Amino acid sequence: SQQQVVNMAEQKEEAAASAEELRLEGNAAFSAKKWNGAIKKYRASIALDGSSPASAKVYSNLAAALCKLSKYDDAHAAAQKATEVDPDWAKGHWRLGVVNELQKDFLHSFTSYSKAVELDP
Repeated sequence: SQQQVVNMAEQKEEAAASAEELRLEGNAAFSAKKWNGAIKKYRASIALDGSSPASAKVYSNLAAALCKLSKYDDAHAAAQKATEVDPDWAKGHWRLGVVNELQKDFLHSFTSYSKAVELDP
């Protein structure tokens, strides 16, 4: 029914707002160098909204926090997801380049950096 569609839309909006709030809390933890706290907030944000283009920032931030703990494989997965949910966001490709570089995968790092520059010269 139309009411169900309205309810679903409202739930999605509420989830997106909560996800953004969690992202900002994660950013605050990151700024305070509380890497594990940031990771928890970012993962909670992704659990609420992990497929919209807005979630690319969260995946990118998650990757950065994971890098701070030298968890490069997890960071790579998060950075890769950032480029999947918003392929046109240059910073997502840049973040993937950084993670690839930390993993000593210089060819893929170059490819990611090149894509970032192509999107945002």
